[in-house]
Amino acid sequence: MAADQSTEGETVCISNYTKPDVIRNLTVNNITTSSVFLRWNEPGGKRDFFKIQWTDDKTNRNSTTNTFYNITDLTAGVSYTFCITAVASDQSTEGETVCISNYTKPDVIWNLTVNNITTSSVFLTWTEPAGNRSFFKLKWTGERLDLNRNATETTDTSYNITGLTAGVNYTFCITAVAADKSTEGETVCISQFTRPNVVRNLRVSEITPSSVFLTWDEPVGNRSFFKLNWTDEKTANHVTTNNIWYNITDLTAGANYTFIITAVAADQSTEGESVVTSNYTRPDVIMNLTADDITTSSVLLNWTKPNGQSSCYRVEYEDMNVITENTFIKINDLIPGAQYTFKVFAVAADHVTEGRSSLISLYTKPDVIKNLIVHDITTSSVFLTWNELHGIRSSFKVQWTDDKTNEITNTSYNMTDLTAGVSYTFCITAVAADQSTEGETVCISQFTKPEKIRNLRVTNVTISSVFLTWDEPAGNRDFFRIQWTEKRTYLTTSNTSYNITDLTAGVSYTFCITAVAADQSTEGENVCISQYTESPDAPNTWLIVGVVLAVICLLFIIILIFFFYSRRRTKEQYPDIPLHIFSNTAMRIEDYEEYFKWKHADGFAEDYEELKSVGTAQSKNASLAIENKGKNRESNVLPYDSSRVKLSVCGSPFDDYINASYVPGYKSREEFIAAQCPLPATMDEFWRMIWEKNIYTIVMLTKCNEQVLKCEKYWPSGTNNYHDISVTTTSEAELESWTIRDFGIKNVKTAETRNICQFHFTAWPDHGVPQATEVLIDFRCLVRKHMNQYSRHSPTVVHCSSGVATGVFIAIDHLIFQIERDSMVDVYGIVTDMQMHRPLMLQTEEQYSYLHQCVYEIIRSRTGTNLGLIYQNTAAHQTYENTKYLKQ
Repeated sequence: MAADQSTEGETVCISNYTKPDVIRNLTVNNITTSSVFLRWNEPGGKRDFFKIQWTDDKTNRNSTTNTFYNITDLTAGVSYTFCITAVASDQSTEGETVCISNYTKPDVIWNLTVNNITTSSVFLTWTEPAGNRSFFKLKWTGERLDLNRNATETTDTSYNITGLTAGVNYTFCITAVAADKSTEGETVCISQFTRPNVVRNLRVSEITPSSVFLTWDEPVGNRSFFKLNWTDEKTANHVTTNNIWYNITDLTAGANYTFIITAVAADQSTEGESVVTSNYTRPDVIMNLTADDITTSSVLLNWTKPNGQSSCYRVEYEDMNVITENTFIKINDLIPGAQYTFKVFAVAADHVTEGRSSLISLYTKPDVIKNLIVHDITTSSVFLTWNELHGIRSSFKVQWTDDKTNEITNTSYNMTDLTAGVSYTFCITAVAADQSTEGETVCISQFTKPEKIRNLRVTNVTISSVFLTWDEPAGNRDFFRIQWTEKRTYLTTSNTSYNITDLTAGVSYTFCITAVAADQSTEGENVCISQYTESPDAPNTWLIVGVVLAVICLLFIIILIFFFYSRRRTKEQYPDIPLHIFSNTAMRIEDYEEYFKWKHADGFAEDYEELKSVGTAQSKNASLAIENKGKNRESNVLPYDSSRVKLSVCGSPFDDYINASYVPGYKSREEFIAAQCPLPATMDEFWRMIWEKNIYTIVMLTKCNEQVLKCEKYWPSGTNNYHDISVTTTSEAELESWTIRDFGIKNVKTAETRNICQFHFTAWPDHGVPQATEVLIDFRCLVRKHMNQYSRHSPTVVHCSSGVATGVFIAIDHLIFQIERDSMVDVYGIVTDMQMHRPLMLQTEEQYSYLHQCVYEIIRSRTGTNLGLIYQNTAAHQTYENTKYLKQ
């Protein structure tokens, strides 16, 4: 059968979604460290929803019907690819996928800190942010219109920023950047001042006892203000200032202050490096400056310690400077009669900073005049002459009895208008230019000549007698001396009449009457008269017998007198010897030989007995003090208070005591120090005296034997310390009669050193005196040469055991000068002067006699009659030169 053309077959149908269109304008917005916000435009046509995928190292999916989506929980700083696909309603048919890639923002850094802040750099450190990042971008900006704007990058979590300006506030910002080098995390910033720079040229000026003025230069860079601190040992203070100077007040005088200057930034906490300087304020001026014990060559200055602090004192005078730690000082070696201005400065502990000086002006006492002599003695006048003194003087004050005074400028004066026969004491004192400072007074006593008698008359003339009468002379007299021809002796009477008997009849006699002053030697002018006795009328046997008997009696009396005085020589027995030889006064050297022979025959006991008690009434309070008794060797050889050597006081007021006395020589009233040999307990004081009195020469007159002669060996074999004085024996030369030692001494406090020479006379016997005079005279010449070279301005210490036999040496030195320069000898006077300064300067008559023997030998050597002594003196100088060679 044929197919029916109108009949249709079964229809097969299929349904399908066309692909949704592609989305448009896919964008990423609101990017954070953990999310992004995706937005896109609706595609053409239809769609059911959108499929969202994003991948980093893994894939995530989600869907939304919106045209936007907020993706969260992302990792910071990671690159993500976000894909959007439109999906049809069958939820399977998908359109073309549109993708976009983007980094999340890196996370913010943590713990940004600034370290190691300097004037031109800071060191930044921070903690790695969570998530990823590629590097960090750093920026820093200073104040003042973005001064020094800078930027850099780093992959580290620290960075040292340099090239900054001191004292400027900088803001430092750190931003983490993703690997696309554009996606940045949140910026973290921190502000910090760099340290201000150090101040320059800090100076201290206008220093006073209570203030200093500080100045400095502005530091490079910026700063806000300066912090100023100062402190001494006890207090601390601080202040701030905007200036580059500051006057600090209310400081303690003489104190050491440390001043600290620091520049501070505007944050008031960031400080630059400090500059430190130390300086002493000036000590305050000393108070109560006085001058005591002014002598011809020294003065003792005293003052009160100033307020505040001080270490020592500088005393300035002329071109000299002396340093002392005490509030007193004895200045020696001054010129007599000169004006000195002493300035005393308190000195701080740096030995540089000084206070304002306190000053005192004074004159030293003029020196004592020498060789005051009375010439041209008349009844109403005397003529005084003396030698010009050493040093300076303005005038001389001349005083005489009855408190009369005159000022003159010459070295001679004619004293007139005096009363005849009166004893006058004439005193000469040198006066300085201030017209008030006076030297030691020298006095001499002299009688004016009595006036001649008046109206001499002879009455009652007989064959064997005459009666003389006369009128009392003007002025004073003690007695009258009556002499007549044919009679060498004379009679004396205090009356104004006298009956002279036993004359020869019929003989012409010349009778002379002389008024004599109370010194029994100063005589007035003779008045004479001649007269014949009456002639006898006839021989008178009984008269002749009487005369013969009288003559016999007179001869018997004369024999008795001669026998009595045969052991005692008098002026009447030796009329050719000058009168002054019979008294204990100075005499010319040409008169001495006769005097010595006369005295040597009788001995010197009478003179020595008179000398033993000289000066003993003076006070000895210091030496008798209980605290000082142990410092004395002999209880009868104690220094007088007026002439004792005083040491400095270290603590106890008895520290100034030592058994030693100043003794005058020819050149100075303090030319020698006579001392006892040190005891074991007084060696420190002995060496302290050597140092403080500037001793360069020591003379030792005893053997070093404590058991026999009581003398301790006070010097070391090598080096030894005697408290603050270090002593070193540097050489020793032993010769036949003496030993010479050199010592180096050092003050351990000041480090000052000196060289001392000791002359040890070993030829002095255990008892008595040396047998010969030559050896001691030679020894003196050796010592004197050293003294002239090294000890011209300081005393020479002379000691034996107790310090009394030293008088022999000192007296010989004085006598040699007196003989050589003045052509005079005064043994008695020199010993008297020494005895007034220290007891028992001569212990025995033997020593006194020995001095006279030395003088006799010295004078004979000058006249060429003692060739042995001349040779010995020459040898002494050679010995000295040889000794110097040995020491070298």
